[in-house]
Amino acid sequence: MAKKVKENSGERVKLQNELKKLIKNIDEEGLIFLIKQANVILYNMQVDKINNMQLQNQKSGKNKPKANAYDPIEIITGENNSNFIIRIDTTRKFFSVEDFRSMVKICQLDVNEKEKGARLFRWLMNERKDFLIDNNIRDGNNPNLKNLIEMIKSRYKIASK
Repeated sequence: MAKKVKENSGERVKLQNELKKLIKNIDEEGLIFLIKQANVILYNMQVDKINNMQLQNQKSGKNKPKANAYDPIEIITGENNSNFIIRIDTTRKFFSVEDFRSMVKICQLDVNEKEKGARLFRWLMNERKDFLIDNNIRDGNNPNLKNLIEMIKSRYKIASK
């Protein structure tokens, strides 16, 4: 990433003037490309800013999760039972019937809770890593994952054939 230039510095003014001179000779297609690139740069700067704020919060201990705390979890059946939505706190993720059925099978296994957590975590890691990332679940011992397992186990069954 390029070095940061102060907003009113002489160097910034020079760079802006150089860009203005160059723009005069760029065709419309080139200008569209430059605008898109500028938007990418601005977006990346915003992401960096948010990531740095989160890093600072982690270092300072702000927003640190409690050891056994979990967020509110809700499982919503989609229209006509076509999908399932799992909401943890404010994050909503859609699951197909097949995916949810796989999760139910894992939660109904006749193994201890630690093993269920590990197996569900592995399945999510392979099939729905986005769910783990968005809910900040890093292992099978996560309180939200444990709570989800209990909720699924107590509410859903796979019909035996």
